[in-house]
Amino acid sequence: MVGLTLITGPANAGKVALLLRRYLEVVPREPVLIVPTRPDLDAGTIHQAVTAANSRLPSYAQVRQWLRVPPFSACEGLATANGRLRRDAIERHYRDTLSSLYVDALAS
Repeated sequence: MVGLTLITGPANAGKVALLLRRYLEVVPREPVLIVPTRPDLDAGTIHQAVTAANSRLPSYAQVRQWLRVPPFSACEGLATANGRLRRDAIERHYRDTLSSLYVDALAS
């Protein structure tokens, strides 16, 4: 469950700036889809790789949440016949899962 905060005040009271600041605080925590290059990579190995990558990134660019997903294929409609990603189809396919992860990020 997501807690709600009511922001009130007169016009020009900085409400939009407050909302923007809160939004920008959450954006770096958006979940990332990870497609391992080898099927034998377990969650621990992926976590170590993400942690190693994060150690070289500024805090605003670090991966906070991730989801392991199978390779995107043309059969599922998530890639073209030549292997290019169909980003709109991927977003639709994982919309509910990503939304729940995003809600979790907002709640934390």
